[in-house]
Amino acid sequence: MNSSLSTTPPDRQIQLPSPPSSNEKPSAVVSSALGLFRLHREGVLAPGWNQLSIQPADYHEFLRQLDRDKELRQWIEVKIPYDYDPDECLLALRMTTLTHEVFLHSFVRDIEEQLQTIATEVPDELASIVANIVNQGHGHVFLWGETSTDNWRNVSQRCPDAGFRHPLMLYPRVIVEVSYSQRRKPLEYLADSYITDSCGGVGVVVGVDLEYRGSSESRVMVWRPKLTRDNGETFLESELVVSQVLLFPESALHCGLHSQQNSQSFCNSQGHGLPGSLTLPVSDFLLPSSIPDPPPQHNVTIPFSSLSTYFTKALTLESITKQRRGQTPALPPDVKVRKRKRTLTPPLSEEREKRFREDTRRAREASERVDGDFVLSMAGQSGTPSARSGRRLREKEEWSYDEGDD
Repeated sequence: MNSSLSTTPPDRQIQLPSPPSSNEKPSAVVSSALGLFRLHREGVLAPGWNQLSIQPADYHEFLRQLDRDKELRQWIEVKIPYDYDPDECLLALRMTTLTHEVFLHSFVRDIEEQLQTIATEVPDELASIVANIVNQGHGHVFLWGETSTDNWRNVSQRCPDAGFRHPLMLYPRVIVEVSYSQRRKPLEYLADSYITDSCGGVGVVVGVDLEYRGSSESRVMVWRPKLTRDNGETFLESELVVSQVLLFPESALHCGLHSQQNSQSFCNSQGHGLPGSLTLPVSDFLLPSSIPDPPPQHNVTIPFSSLSTYFTKALTLESITKQRRGQTPALPPDVKVRKRKRTLTPPLSEEREKRFREDTRRAREASERVDGDFVLSMAGQSGTPSARSGRRLREKEEWSYDEGDD
């Protein structure tokens, strides 16, 4: 279930301007955003990462328009996880599939069960912390960076697939993102945003790419923060790592063993699990200040064979559902089905119906425009971020993400 569309957490509430009068029509881009969510509600959008370019001011207008459409707003609050990045001016809807959700559930449950076991094995002062680590699911993560509490337009908000945090932490220490669909998630971009926009508050991002490049080969990736020096300045960045050491000292945000590979495959092109495992020290789930010296020698370890099993189970379940060949109890031949009567929603007025059709048309066009390559460029930004800036990437660096290659 998605978290509320409240614009900020309770302790950082910002008073937005009053909604416009009912006679004021939204701009074209706001209409496109509203239409995109309506397409989701109607089941028209393709599963995956559906995005729309929208400026912060228009995004706030979009939220105000939602306040006027209570039915759509309630639907979004319950059904639609979404991200907004004010730096890149991107609004993204997360449309998951049955395969994605079943795999994610198995993966997350494995981590949760291991954390509960570890909580019974570590010293008492650490046990209470580990035992209270929870998965916040798709709930919004507000990435405040170094922005002041009233600088709302510089705040990114994301709905990760899973986020493990202690209730007293501002950010999840470990975030999980799973990509599986025709429109694939930009995992590298998301990992960089989580780590840098939280100023290192997010310590580990685990990315799982199911059926990479359209094959049955799948990959698991892990990103961590690291500090680098460049031209006499220190920068906080994200780094893709393969294996990690257990020590996570307070003096550095990054620890890890480097590898020539950028990722590890856990399932080959024939769909068979490969040897190896995803290993996360329990220290990854804790704030550095709460890690004792020496650190606990406990790991959350998930064999690649388990990930392969989870994926196979998810694919089987979705296949049975789509082909309608699963078992179901049969009613006796003399029993008929009778639904309860429900109160119908009043039909839209002619003006609202016209606006609805126009919003939907614009959303379709906007969705088609962003169906090509996804290119993120930070070139030409003024200023250089510091080690604590939480800004993504340094001056003159450019990111690109090709949906056809990931």
